[in-house]
Amino acid sequence: VRSKLPPTTLQWIQNHVDNHLDWEKNQEHLRLTEEELQALEDGTGPLPEALRIKHHHVNHIIVNKQSKLARKQPIDKDSVISWFLELNEQGYQTLHHVMDSTFVISWISPRQAKLLQESNEICIDATHKTCKSIINCRDDVYLFSIIAKNAVTGRGYPLAFMITDKE
Repeated sequence: VRSKLPPTTLQWIQNHVDNHLDWEKNQEHLRLTEEELQALEDGTGPLPEALRIKHHHVNHIIVNKQSKLARKQPIDKDSVISWFLELNEQGYQTLHHVMDSTFVISWISPRQAKLLQESNEICIDATHKTCKSIINCRDDVYLFSIIAKNAVTGRGYPLAFMITDKE
C-alpha cells in the first residue's frame, strides 16, 4: 500500500522516527505556527502538510523500522537461526529444534543462567498467542518463561524463555 503523502512529508516522518520520536512526540512538531493558522483561517494559504499526517502514517513507519531491526533474514525460520547464532556468540545458551510440522526454540543469557542456578524457587509462566509460528504463519505459538523472585525488588524476574507451537 502506497501512502498518499508527498515524499517530503514521508521523509520528515522517517527522520523523526529515526530520532526515536513516537506519535505523541511527533504531534508536538506538527503544531501549526500562528502564520499557518492565520493563512488557514483567511483561506490564503495551502493546507499545511502537518494536517495530513495521521497516527497510522507514523505507526506504519515505526512498525517497518522495528521489523527491519528484528529480522535478520526475510524468512522467519532463517531469521531465528541467525539470531541464535548471534546470541551464541554473546555467550547465550540456545536451543532450536525445527522439524517439518513443529518447532521449539529456547534461550538464556549467561547472567540469567547464573541466577537460575542460585534460585531456590522458580515458576513457569505460559502465554499463548504471542506471535505466529515460524513454520506455518496461520498457527499461534506459546511463550514459556521461567521466573524467579528477585531478591532486591521482590518481583518476578525472567530467567529463561522457550517458544513452541505445541502446548
